[in-house]
Amino acid sequence: MKVIWRQKNQGWEIAYGKGYHNESELQGFLASYPAMIPFEDISDQLLHPIIMLREVGLPGSGSTDIIGIDEVGNISILECKLASNPEVKRKVIGQIMEYAAFLWRKPYEYLDDISIQRLKKPLAEAMEDALDEEQKENWDKELFKEGLTKHLALGDFRLIIAVDKMNDELRRTIEYLTEGPHKLLLFALELNYFEGKEQKIIVPHLHGALGILDTSQTGDPVSKWDAERFYSDAKSKNISDQVIDMMKSLQEFCESSAHRIWWGHGKGTGSFTYHLIKNGKTVSLFSVYSDGRLRINFGWLIRVLPKTFLDKYRDKISQIPSFSKLNNIDDYNHWPSSKLEVAFPKSGDLSLFKESIQELKDLLKDTEPIISN
Repeated sequence: MKVIWRQKNQGWEIAYGKGYHNESELQGFLASYPAMIPFEDISDQLLHPIIMLREVGLPGSGSTDIIGIDEVGNISILECKLASNPEVKRKVIGQIMEYAAFLWRKPYEYLDDISIQRLKKPLAEAMEDALDEEQKENWDKELFKEGLTKHLALGDFRLIIAVDKMNDELRRTIEYLTEGPHKLLLFALELNYFEGKEQKIIVPHLHGALGILDTSQTGDPVSKWDAERFYSDAKSKNISDQVIDMMKSLQEFCESSAHRIWWGHGKGTGSFTYHLIKNGKTVSLFSVYSDGRLRINFGWLIRVLPKTFLDKYRDKISQIPSFSKLNNIDDYNHWPSSKLEVAFPKSGDLSLFKESIQELKDLLKDTEPIISN
């Protein structure tokens, strides 16, 4: 297999499939970039791990390659195998099940102690430090501990076998365990690796549990908002019909333009956010709240985009009268917000805002990957 790609305004180049040097290299990629796991292909209710604990020793069971934990306490157990390893066909299933059985019914303190040893801080503190500002706004430490404790007690884990190349035996076994009577949350994560002249490319593909998951299977202790709940909450907060129309217009814009519309987990106030995905990272441009607010996510953007991009974004939206004060911002560690009726007093203001978002999205389009066999 090969990948054909190009940078904007440059010629096409070819990256050819390569092998990983060893399983440790594959493990390292996953530990460093957990968003590489394309859970969004399965369900937008599945959160990516944030804390990745490598080589966790399990007495009597060897050690699992990675234990991943997300912000609401879901646990992923990851085992990495190369196609050249004979264990990738059958033995790996027994290994990952053995690791899961060992973790089952362990107390919260077990993983907390590992975090203190590896990360030099308690697990909840490490999680809070790893969250971005958008995630922190809705995060609850006690709910995180409660969720993690529950998943350990129930043995409710996501089992992921990461491979460089899928084989028929592993595929059939996973299909049986996930689609048959067992209904395990078991995946094979295929990570094809390519190299060009100066580029390294990884193409992920998730096998297993491909049906639509309901929220009971995700194990999230914090409920996620959706459109129906969001607008019901807005009406309960006496938000005017005019503002609700603006919300719906921005929601439709997110659905047509964003790579992903992200519904929040807030306790008392709903939200949706315009997300772009760039090099495996989330680019969060703005959020809309069910209490009638619009927030510009400069504080998150400055962590993932060059300042020159943000300058152009700021200059564009500053042309809207209500955003003119942003023209003086040079330090982007802020999350300016405004009531929607104040932000867009004229109908054309909302259209100009959407144009600003679209222009920033176009600036980020500097690669065009094509997969070919």
